[in-house]
Amino acid sequence: MTRFKLLLVAAAVLMTTVAVRPAKSDVCIAYGICRTCTSTTSQPCRVTRCGTNPAHYSCGSCTTNCTPPPD
Repeated sequence: MTRFKLLLVAAAVLMTTVAVRPAKSDVCIAYGICRTCTSTTSQPCRVTRCGTNPAHYSCGSCTTNCTPPPD
């Protein structure tokens, strides 16, 4: 292999290594709340917030005695 081909292969390997590096993820925080449904009922929700992204809610059914999910 000529020196030029070796340089091309080395450059290709280097660029591939840089391109497949995983992206740095935001820190995520999860917590449980009871979200109001009506004046007498609320629903247990698990809230997940990652960095500056909007919070994601996973909520159960509305009940009169809501117990929030664990943190």
